[in-house]
Amino acid sequence: MDWSKAKSILIIALVITNLLIASMYFGQLRDDRLQSESAARSAAEYVSSRGVTLDCAIPTKEIKLPVLFVSFSDDAKSTDLRYKNYPVEISGEGYGVPVSYSTGEAVGRVGSASSALVSFVSGLDSVSFVPPEGLIIRDISLVFWINRSEFSSSVEEDTAIPAWKFTTSYGVFYINAFSD
Repeated sequence: MDWSKAKSILIIALVITNLLIASMYFGQLRDDRLQSESAARSAAEYVSSRGVTLDCAIPTKEIKLPVLFVSFSDDAKSTDLRYKNYPVEISGEGYGVPVSYSTGEAVGRVGSASSALVSFVSGLDSVSFVPPEGLIIRDISLVFWINRSEFSSSVEEDTAIPAWKFTTSYGVFYINAFSD
């Protein structure tokens, strides 16, 4: 048996196999991107049909993030705590300043901004102080959010979850990004 010819045939077969796998992988990435862009267009049409003005782009990038366990200090001065360029934001009172964090072990897929936007706009009917007509959505961004609006006690540590932040003409609203 001619081993050099067998090696050449094997190498060619492996190269062809790798090219097929790579084309399937990049085709799937392209399909996912097109699906995200289509969902963003559909969400923008829905928002417009409800009389809400969308004055920003809808993020389409898919990402996986953990929860954060955030520590607070009453002695610290204001700090800009971030994880991978996503800020930690707090709703409510009773906190010191967030000073450090540790990540949770489980990493979850963050739901799309498009579905969070549809949930936000469709939920406006149940929120009596925010009329859907005349509402302008100025920014959609991903943040780590700590919701302390229903609690008043001071704590030393709490959990921050990924959330979609909607900055509107009526204020700031958050939608849990893990709820998809």
